[in-house]
Amino acid sequence: MNEFRYIAIMQTVAGPLPLDYGDAVSRCRTVLRGWQWNSASDAVTIGEFARPKRHYPHALPRCTVLGRILERPDAAASVALSMHSSAADVARAATEAYWGRYTAFITNDDASVSVLRDPGGRQSCYFITLRPGLHVVFSDLEDAIACGFVQLSINWNHVFAALNVGIVQSRETGLENVSEIFPGELFKFAQRAHMQCRAWDPASIASHPFKDHATAVTAVRETIQGCVDQLLIENPTTALSLSGGLDSSSIAAVLHKSPEPKRVVCVNRFSDFEQGDERPYARMVAEKFAFELIEGPLAMATLDFQQLLASGPLTTRPDGEILVNHRIPFWNDISQKLGTTTLWTGYGGDQAFFASRWMYPAQDYLRTRGLRPGLFKCIADVATLSRSSYVSVIASMSKGQQSRKIWDLWRLSNRFLGDIPETKVDGSTLVPWADDFEKLPPGKAMHAAMLGMSLRPRASDHFEMFEAFDPMLFQPVVEALLRVPSYFMSKGGTIRSFERAVFGPELPSAIVNRYTKGRSSQDYRASILSDKNNKYLKMLLLEGKLASAGLLNRITLENFFKRGEHMATGDIGSLNYLMVIEAWVARMENAKRMPQSEHFPSAMRVA
Repeated sequence: MNEFRYIAIMQTVAGPLPLDYGDAVSRCRTVLRGWQWNSASDAVTIGEFARPKRHYPHALPRCTVLGRILERPDAAASVALSMHSSAADVARAATEAYWGRYTAFITNDDASVSVLRDPGGRQSCYFITLRPGLHVVFSDLEDAIACGFVQLSINWNHVFAALNVGIVQSRETGLENVSEIFPGELFKFAQRAHMQCRAWDPASIASHPFKDHATAVTAVRETIQGCVDQLLIENPTTALSLSGGLDSSSIAAVLHKSPEPKRVVCVNRFSDFEQGDERPYARMVAEKFAFELIEGPLAMATLDFQQLLASGPLTTRPDGEILVNHRIPFWNDISQKLGTTTLWTGYGGDQAFFASRWMYPAQDYLRTRGLRPGLFKCIADVATLSRSSYVSVIASMSKGQQSRKIWDLWRLSNRFLGDIPETKVDGSTLVPWADDFEKLPPGKAMHAAMLGMSLRPRASDHFEMFEAFDPMLFQPVVEALLRVPSYFMSKGGTIRSFERAVFGPELPSAIVNRYTKGRSSQDYRASILSDKNNKYLKMLLLEGKLASAGLLNRITLENFFKRGEHMATGDIGSLNYLMVIEAWVARMENAKRMPQSEHFPSAMRVA
C-alpha cells in the first residue's frame, strides 16, 4: 500500500525530560510496530510509516521534513539560510522555494518546536496537548487513538457547523481537544503558549495579479507542466483517470507533452445511464495522445451504503467524500495489473478555473482597472456568462463589494434539517484565510475561497494502493491561478474559458468546444432507491443521533421515504451530507465502547 503516516511526541519545556515524555514515546514504539523512529532533537521523537520510502534533499536548517518535498520548478533563487535563521524565515523559504506533500518540524533554541504544514494541505496535520509542554502531532487519527492519546469525545459545535455548510475547515475538529494546523501555517509549540503565523499567504499572492491575459495563460501552462515533469521522473509508469471531460483531458495533454519517458494508461469508468457515459470523449483523447485506454463499468446502483460508510479509517471530522470509496477495489486492481502506484486526476478543475456564473468579474474589472475601454467588453462577457441582461450586470457593479459574505453563499439549503443550535458559521469555518480574502476584489475573493476549500486531504488517500496526483491543486499551480484576475476567467463569456485557453491548443476540438459534463446524479438516485440502501438510510436517519436530538426534520424525512421515487435532484446532495455525518457520529460512539486493539488493527501494520 502506497501511503505515508507520521506521529511526533514533543516536549517543549526546557530541562530534564519527564517520565511522561518517555512513556509516550515507549507506547508509540510498542503499538506502531515496523515504523521508523528518529529524534529531531533530544525532546522531539518522530515516527514514520512510509511505503515506499524516499529521501528528498533540502537546504532548510534545523528542519526535519516528513513526506515529499521538491524544489520548485519556478524557484527564482536558492535558499539562503543559516542555523541561526528564525523558524519563520525557514518556513517562508520552504513555501517559496519548495513544494510537495509534507510536514516539517523546526527545532528552536528555546526548547520550542515549530511545525509547518505544506500549503497544498493534502497531508493531514493534527495535534493534541497531553499536558502543558507535552504535545502529539499526527497525520492519522487511528494511530493517535491506538497509542492512547485521544479520547473520542464529539465536538457537537463542529457537527452543527457541518450540518450548516457541509465542508468545515477550522482549528477545531469534530473531536474535543484535537486541533488542526492549517495548510501553509507555521504553528509554534512553546512552554507557555502556542503561536501561529502564516508562512504562506494566498491573499497576498492574489493581490499581485497578472497584467495581461497572454502572460497569465503562459504562466499557468508552464507551471503545471513543470510540476508534472518533476513527478514523472519518479513515476514513469502511471494511470490517468480519464472521464473525457475538460479537466482530465487537460491533464492528459500535460502528461503527453512532458519530455520525460513514460507509459500512461487511461482509465474510464462509465455509467449505466447516458449522461454518465463519456466513453466517446475518453477514446478521442486517448487516441489523440496514443495512450492506452481501459474501460470499466461504474455500476453504482449496486453500491452498499452501509458497507461504504463503515469502511476506511476513523477521521477527525465527517468526510463527504467517503461514498467514493466504492471505487477503491477497482483502482487497486488496476494498480496491481499495471504495476504502478500513481494515479493522475483532473480533480479540482472547477475550483481552479472558477467554474461559476457569478457577476463578480465585472465588479473586479471596475475596481482594479476603472473606466477603461475594456470595461464594456467585460460587462458583455459577464452578461453572456451569467445569462443576465447588461442592466443586471451594471446594477451589480454599483453595489461595490459583494452584499453577501463569502460564507453565506456556502450555507446548505437542506429541507431535511430540523432545529440546529446557533453556532459560529463564518469565513473561518470554511477556509482559514477568509478574512483576508474579503480585502480582495469580490470575484477574486470567491475564487480564492473555492481554491482554499479544496486544499485538504481526500478520504481515499488512506487506503488506496496508489498515490493520487491532482495537478490542478499543486501549490505552484494554485499560486499562479490566484494571480489570474476573475475577468480573465470570464473572457469570451463562456464557462472556464481560461482553462480552454491554457490547454486548448493541445486538445481535440470536440473537447475544447464541449460545454456539458458527465453527471452521476442518476447513478446516485438509483443507488439510494435500491431496497437495501433505502432501508438502511431510513434506519440510519430516522433512528440515529441527529434525529433523536431534533437536528433533522423527521416529518419531511418520513414523507420522503414514503415517496422516494419523487426525489428532487437537490435531495441527493442533502442526503449525502446527512448520512455521512450521522454515520460518522455513530462510528465515534461505537469506537468509544470498543477496546483499542479490536477497533484499530490498521495502526498495528508492519511495514
